[in-house]
Amino acid sequence: KLDDMPDLAISQKNLIHAVDAILVALDPISHMVKSDTVMLFAKDDMDEAGIALEEKDVKEALDAQSYIVETLGKLRSQLSTVVPQYRYQLEIVDAMHEIFQEGVLIREAQRKLREKVSVKAADLADLVKEQGALKARAEAYSTLINEITGLNIFGSSVAHIAESEDRLKGGDSRETAKAMAQAEKVLLDDTDMFLALMKRLHLLIVDPRWAGYVPSKEVVLARKVLGMAGQQKRAYRESNAAEANKISSYEAKLREFEKACGPFIESAKEHKNPVPKGQRNRKVDPSKPIPPANLHLKLVDAREHLRKAAASAKVSDRAKSLASQKKAVESLRYFIVEYAMKFAIVPPPLDGDDSVSEVYVEQEDIMQLFVRGVLTGEKPPPDKLEWNVLGRRDRAALNENFARELPLEYRAILKNYYERLAK
Repeated sequence: KLDDMPDLAISQKNLIHAVDAILVALDPISHMVKSDTVMLFAKDDMDEAGIALEEKDVKEALDAQSYIVETLGKLRSQLSTVVPQYRYQLEIVDAMHEIFQEGVLIREAQRKLREKVSVKAADLADLVKEQGALKARAEAYSTLINEITGLNIFGSSVAHIAESEDRLKGGDSRETAKAMAQAEKVLLDDTDMFLALMKRLHLLIVDPRWAGYVPSKEVVLARKVLGMAGQQKRAYRESNAAEANKISSYEAKLREFEKACGPFIESAKEHKNPVPKGQRNRKVDPSKPIPPANLHLKLVDAREHLRKAAASAKVSDRAKSLASQKKAVESLRYFIVEYAMKFAIVPPPLDGDDSVSEVYVEQEDIMQLFVRGVLTGEKPPPDKLEWNVLGRRDRAALNENFARELPLEYRAILKNYYERLAK
């Protein structure tokens, strides 16, 4: 009723605060969800709807709210596909981040042992015992990393630490110190590789903001597998929580996952290991063809585990179904991690150098854009100096391209600037 509309205006205005909260929450994935400017304009519609409700203008209130509903519906549709992938990737990175410091501590412990070795009065038996304990610690750490990633990243570090232990038992302090120094170097290299893997996992979600960037076919495949893996992991957790007599209801979903692996396997068969940096400019010897990378084998394992999980679910064997599902989760995770490590590399700026670089280098000081009085860009020809006022929705689309590059607190300022400029 018309007399009820002013009361609804209060609730409508309160929703504006909810939009602010949504923008903050979505900021980490704003590169995947086109929400920023659209939601800022939705806030304007909420203001207009609130005013219309206060004035009991039904037509205007419904018109403004219809756009809000449409905007939120599109946003929800985008999130339904993005959030599971983001959570899946984030879980892996969080697990790696929690154990990362252990590698640093192991390297520091090796450094201290190397310093002790150089002291003549050091007790050899105690040093051998400490080095042996460090080796066991490194082995446990390497095993944990392998469980998470499927990659034996710290395997070489363990080997060098073990070599240092052997040299120490031989009583040659000079050779022991050299071996320990080498172990420290390898530990540092492996730690850098571990860090690089975390960054590259992030690149499976994020497109680098290079002009003309196109994801490689390997990255495209990894993203598709990532989407399916997120759904499969969710189904695994749900079936874990389900009652024993409900496990058969998951057979159909498990069959879907099994079937989805087929096209992924065929695509992965065509992919080859990337050429190491030092060999990129070498000529290929036709008599020595590049061996197949066999990157699809982890997907083959996942498909087989899913087949067994579905078969066990069909006969209501909950324990076997869950065990097979867990193995499928691991195989898919190992595939995704391997592809991230090998293929998720940021390309260099388009400066004429077509070599691939893994290190981002800012070509200009971006902070100069915020120095007072600085103007950037090129002046257009005199005959092109014309002003055209865009429609409200067109301004929203234009602003989207710029607002995503700014911290959240500045996006409203930019939007306000465009609105005033248009007027």
